[in-house]
Parts: sequence; C-alpha cells; structure tokens
Amino acid sequence: MTEQDARPVELPQGSSASTFLHDVLCDAIRRFEDVFDGLAKPPSAAALKKRLGAFLIAFEQRRRGSDRATEIARHIVDRVRHDMRFRGRPLVELSARPGLDIQEIAGPHRPGDWTPSVLYEGEPLAGSGLGPLIDRLVKRGHLSPGAEATLRRGLARIERGGSALDLSGERFALLGAGAEIAPTRALLAAGATVLWCDTQPPPPPLGEYAGRLLHANGRGDLLSVPDQIAHAVSTFAAEEGAIHLGMFAYAPGKGREWRLGAAMNAVARAVPEERLRSVGLYVSPTSPAKPEPSDVERAQNRWRERPRWQRVLTGLGALRANRSAPSGPWISDTIVPIQGVSYQAAQYIEKTLAMEALADERPAVRASAVVAPITRTRSIEHPIFAAAFRGTRIFQVEAFVPEVTRVLCALMYIEDVLGERSSAPIHFHGGLFTLPFSLEGAIRVAALKGSLPRN
Repeated sequence: MTEQDARPVELPQGSSASTFLHDVLCDAIRRFEDVFDGLAKPPSAAALKKRLGAFLIAFEQRRRGSDRATEIARHIVDRVRHDMRFRGRPLVELSARPGLDIQEIAGPHRPGDWTPSVLYEGEPLAGSGLGPLIDRLVKRGHLSPGAEATLRRGLARIERGGSALDLSGERFALLGAGAEIAPTRALLAAGATVLWCDTQPPPPPLGEYAGRLLHANGRGDLLSVPDQIAHAVSTFAAEEGAIHLGMFAYAPGKGREWRLGAAMNAVARAVPEERLRSVGLYVSPTSPAKPEPSDVERAQNRWRERPRWQRVLTGLGALRANRSAPSGPWISDTIVPIQGVSYQAAQYIEKTLAMEALADERPAVRASAVVAPITRTRSIEHPIFAAAFRGTRIFQVEAFVPEVTRVLCALMYIEDVLGERSSAPIHFHGGLFTLPFSLEGAIRVAALKGSLPRN
C-alpha cells in the first residue's frame, strides 16, 4: 500500500475543525450576502470557537428565515464534499471499490416478533403499554407533536401485527451498527435483513434474533475504507432490491465526529439512487434546530412563569434567556461548548444540512432525521455531564438511559422510513426544546445541583 492509499478521510490540509468550519461559514455568508446581511463574520477561527453557540444560532436563524434555506444547505454541504479529502482527492469523488466480503452469520431466520419494551422509572412497559409512557413524555414536554404522532403510528402498526412487529423482507445496511443507541437489535428482532458495517464484528449476544444478519467482513473503518464500504452496501442493495441505509457511526476526538459524518454521507452518495429506499440517522438536540410552534410556546410560557430561584439566577447572569432574536424563527439555544467544534460541525452540517440537501437532490429517497434525546452513553462520559445528568430535572429536562432511547428511537425510525410520511419534524428532545434558557448556563447550574450531597 502506498502512502497515498493509506491516507484516511481527512480535513483539508493544514485545517483544524475550527479553521475549516470558519472558512465554510464565512464563505456561505459571502455567497448569500442578502440572507446574512448584518451578521458579522467571526474575524478568526479562535473567535468562532469562543462564541460558537451564539454565532451558529444567529446563522441558522437567518438561514431558516430565508426562502433560500435549502440552497444554502446544499452550498455548504457541497463545499465540504469538495474540500474534505480521501487519499488526497476530494471526498466528492469517492466511488465504490471492492475489498470487503459479505458473510452471513448463522441465525434462526424465524418470523419477526419484536415487541418494544423498556424499564422506565422502575416500571416495565411493553407494546401497547408504551402508550401511557408516551402520554407522560408529552405531558412533561419531552416530545414534539411530530414525535408523538410517529410513536403512536408505530404502536398502531405493532398492534395490527398482533402485538409484535414483523419486518421480514425489509433490508437495512447500518453504518455504525454497533453504536449504543442504533436500532440494530430492534430490526433484527423484527425479522429484517441487516448488513452490519462497523469496526467491530457483531458481538455474541446478537445471536438471538429473527432476521438475517450479514457482516461486511474485514476492517469496516469508515475513515479508512469508505470506498470498500460503499461497494459492500451497493452489492447488498443489488442482490434483492433497494435498501434502507442507516448512518449511526460515532467516535470522538481528533475531528473524527466531522470526518465520520462526511464519510457516511459520501457512502450514501456513492450508492446508486435507485438502490436506496431511505437514508436515516439520529440528530443530537444539542445543536441548532427549529422547534415546533407548540414547543416554542411552552418555552415562552416557562420563561414568563419561571420560579423565583430562576429569576434570581437570571439576574445574576448564571442563566440567560434563549438567544434567538424575536424577529426571526426560534432556534434552540442548546449548544454545549464542551462537546467541541468537530461535534457541532458533524451534527449541523453532516446531519441537519446534509439531510436537507439529500431530500432536495434525491426526492425519491426518504430522508429520516430523528432527534434523539440526551442519553447516558459511554461516548459522553465526563464528570460535568455526570453531575448535570443528576440535576437536569430542576429544568424539566431528562437524560435517558440507552435502553429507553434505543427502543423509542428505533420505533420512530422504523415508522418514519416505512410508514406514512409527515412534514412535522420528529423531535424526541427530552425537554431541551422547551427550555427557556441557554443550555450552556443551565447545564452548569444542573451540574452544581447534581454535585451536591443527596438528602
């Protein structure tokens, strides 16, 4: 292997995540001067990093308030496609290349019978018994109307199937199939055929399932061999018809979040359009989003009716109102700076904007972007987060255990790619989109509360 062949998916030469994001956003401001009139460009990457939350919110508010929002999304995504590199060439030129063998892992191949079940607040809930849980989450302001409707349609689909879901005949290729909250287990239990693409092979516990499990055998590293993964996915799709492509890979540090997101989108683009039925992923609520009107109304009511202790902390500057300007669309003020620039770029560009661009470029392919709540996964183990998780409920925000997120998001994802489509966004935000404060300050207060000794 030559040195050129060994180069992974990487940022432009000499760029860090901060400098690249600064270049990309400033380029968009210059290109769409009429839309971003009055928005001052950060003078440097360091300045952008320092005020990333405020700037991204202002940027997204102007984009969302414009009739050129999708055009701007496509411009930014195209710019990244051309500037990111794989083996020294633009990532946009990625093409499928053989290299990974597809092997089937022996399984029972029985009809699917997935019944979603969770343990929530000490109470076991399953099947139609999830209805009261949905009611509880709606009452607490944790689900958008679009998410509630999708969950209820999903439960109705299961009831029509005799209290269990059978996805026999459905086929999914999952990038990052081993991720903690990926829908892999649910799809296999429901009888779907799943192509596992991950750096690690399927673990033994996945041996009890109904569907067919195939493994892209070899080093399924998206950063090192996205071309081989694209070939494996295309080959899988060509065998029996179009497939669903799920993009769930994640790894922190060294700009991997952004590079992985770009690599997954490159794989999706390298698969012929006629071989894709859907492309789906989960978006973090800790990135700029446009909440539904009912969530905005709830946040505004919470601001007006906030208790005295919150008013005192607001006066002291420990809490700050949402930074969205009243003249434009409300944008969630939920960025957590400690997650880093690469994380924000991956969520905003490679998920939010890229899915908008995909829906515009490939209208025959369903684009599914489910907002998943803050979840206590291994990937966000940090002392500040651990303390904040213990204290979030003082702000009517909840951090969920992986089991709950995995099951509920799987139900929404399945319904979104297979069922009736709705224009309403699917936001399982856990209370973040009804929070009347900037999350940056609220999370510090929650962490302080969570670090105090329990009575």
